Amino acid sequence: MTHEDLANYWLSTLIIESEKIELDNLDRARLVYNFESKSVMVENEHGTQFPLSDLSQEEIDIFYLNINE
Repeated sequence: MTHEDLANYWLSTLIIESEKIELDNLDRARLVYNFESKSVMVENEHGTQFPLSDLSQEEIDIFYLNINE
């Protein structure tokens, strides 16, 4: 699964925010929809948003598994 696959799958669920997960750098983060950029972004516990392409494959897989629960 790629970061594009994750974004498309998450958008198909119509969930406004995902569950928070722990990233590789130990920050907690969730997926959010950024209305300005019209894209799915990762938002960490500090409120900083960054693109899904910055996620590791393990982080992508964890988000995907949490969406499927």
